[in-house]
Amino acid sequence: MAFRNTVFMSVDEADLDRKANAVARYESQAGRVYSDPDFLRSQARFRGLQGGCELAEVFEAVRLVIE
Repeated sequence: MAFRNTVFMSVDEADLDRKANAVARYESQAGRVYSDPDFLRSQARFRGLQGGCELAEVFEAVRLVIE
């Protein structure tokens, strides 16, 4: 299964702090590389470079409905 980065959403440091805190609450994810706050921030910086902003989250839009 492939993940295609089709939607980039600009985020800020406060958003990343909230995400890191939320991920930390899942005991089943403890110790996984993607749950490390530094990894989350580096991913956001990388996605920001791809999307043309400082920090970003990415999503794959399978279906987009605009009304």
